[in-house]
Amino acid sequence: QAALEQSKAAVANAKANLSKAIAADDLAKTQEKIALNTQRADAAAISVLKVAEAVQTRVEADAAVQQAEASVGQSEAAQRQAIAGLSAANSTLQQAEASARQAGFAADVAESSVPAVQAQLDDALFNLDQCTLHTG
Repeated sequence: QAALEQSKAAVANAKANLSKAIAADDLAKTQEKIALNTQRADAAAISVLKVAEAVQTRVEADAAVQQAEASVGQSEAAQRQAIAGLSAANSTLQQAEASARQAGFAADVAESSVPAVQAQLDDALFNLDQCTLHTG
């Protein structure tokens, strides 16, 4: 159960990081477009270095989005694994509870047969006492 809760938090965190990366990517794309448009309108208005920086920032932001998406996928897979583990643990618990009930029933049956066995033993002891050994 704790693993499931932890995986839920990891998924939420990964999704938040993805949203943040998407926002940064959108900003980088806008800045890149501005730099390219400014360069097209007036090549002297912006340096080639500034344009290259804007392009590089956008490329890095794209990569961050891809990495965040992968992280979300991994977190969701871990959550599915935690759910499967919890399900297996619940199944094992149910099997153990069923075995315990079955053992309890077996003990009840054994206890209920004690008086009958005791009566048979008493009969056998009585019969043994009634026996006489004759030597020839």
